[in-house]
Amino acid sequence: MVASCGNTLAVRRYYGRNRSNIIKTKTLLACRHEGRVPRPNTIQMYSMSIDDILRAFQDWQEHLAPADPLRIKQTNKMNAVLAQCVRR
Repeated sequence: MVASCGNTLAVRRYYGRNRSNIIKTKTLLACRHEGRVPRPNTIQMYSMSIDDILRAFQDWQEHLAPADPLRIKQTNKMNAVLAQCVRR
């Protein structure tokens, strides 16, 4: 049997108790820094605010040229996700 470090157990407990908040935070950071678009299921499951997601996505868009292919692709994805969220 392998003994676990006390800090390891504390970290696991923390992530277990705060899973929802951690996922929300990481999702918004990924959207803000990399332009990632969360899935509609993730938005619904973790009760994420559409306004927060749009604000993070807009922050990411500000750093790219309007004609940038990645920006166009991710904007189309975001529009599709928003359309799905509105339908639900």
